[in-house]
Amino acid sequence: MSKPRTWHGLCIRSIAAFISIVLLPLCTGFAVGDWQNADSDFEQNPVREHLENCLKSYISAAKRAEILECPGALGASFSKKWAEFIKSDLISLEHQTKYLILSVDLQTKNRGMDEIITLLAETRSRIETLRWIAFRFASRCPARAAHLTSLLKGDLSSRESPKGEFRCLTRSLLTNLSKSLAEAHLTQGQLRARQQDALSSLAQMRSDLAAEKEQLDEALSSKERALACLNSGPDAEKAVPAVLSHCRKRLLTAIRDGEAAGTRRTYGKLPRRFPPPVSADVALRAAMAKSATSTTHDVSSAECNLGPTLSVAPRSSVCSVAEGGVVLSEYIPGFGLTIVLRHGQRDAAVFSHLAASFVWPGDRVKSGQQIGLSGESGVAERPSLLFALVKEGKFRDPRPRIDWREP
Repeated sequence: MSKPRTWHGLCIRSIAAFISIVLLPLCTGFAVGDWQNADSDFEQNPVREHLENCLKSYISAAKRAEILECPGALGASFSKKWAEFIKSDLISLEHQTKYLILSVDLQTKNRGMDEIITLLAETRSRIETLRWIAFRFASRCPARAAHLTSLLKGDLSSRESPKGEFRCLTRSLLTNLSKSLAEAHLTQGQLRARQQDALSSLAQMRSDLAAEKEQLDEALSSKERALACLNSGPDAEKAVPAVLSHCRKRLLTAIRDGEAAGTRRTYGKLPRRFPPPVSADVALRAAMAKSATSTTHDVSSAECNLGPTLSVAPRSSVCSVAEGGVVLSEYIPGFGLTIVLRHGQRDAAVFSHLAASFVWPGDRVKSGQQIGLSGESGVAERPSLLFALVKEGKFRDPRPRIDWREP
């Protein structure tokens, strides 16, 4: 009889050792504070940081005073209309940027919620594993089953002292099981509380986003009215082309100043053929390719004065067409939010009418890197992208050089 007892005792010891050495560390490895990392810090998001910097530049009083300048030869009446249009355009850009910031916050909070849900699932799995260990041990040691009953029902305050052949080992094992299960339950409760807070925050963010969307729509309507007023009247036919020509000169001056202020290092080279700066469906690409190869173009006076525009979906991703360096990233009257990239020694690419910029002067960008989002800032009447090349101080149409084939 002693031999079977010894063998049975050895099995129990082996099972207990396995539980203590392997399973318990696995189950107790889930720290209570791990869930705190589920919600990312908004300030660490580089996109949000760029958007906040853009917002600061829009509301800068000194910057606005410079932007509102208009050629005096155009008359006081037209200058007033132009100032009203620029103000409405800047207000719409402010609301656009606030809307994008709220969108980034909402996406970050959604990711945090997903991580909390994942951690909750892991916690439930660990609790089930701990309960399975306890049940398994109770089945191997029936004498301890009475003591484990209170543990498995969630009564973690039980202090019943186990008795029997493996008293010390059983006491240590049950203590570890109680501690691990208590920590898992605590973590689960904290995660559920965090989930409720996140749900409340998400509801508030969605409400704020809807309110900001209404303000953005109102600002865009105000801008449309200001642009219509600018294009009306007897002096508009001559004054509008003149002020747009003035805007072109201001952009070229800003490019030269940006190149002079920055380093002389140049990056990359603009190839003979390059990909489109925005994604577009096949039909739109084909239509643009056809217009690019035709000898005549049906374009507006604004396009003739500022540059070729591409019709795109609002807030589309705008990418660099080649490796280059950022020369300019700011609001230019008429052009709206504008990014200028220098490619090699002689070529520069202009991206205007943007809704957001993710690069700053001095940055180096790679081919295909996202540099901003398309919008309708400046004189654009609909979501579009002004994409032009500047070479030797002159604007050039890049459309014949764009490879519109499917990637």
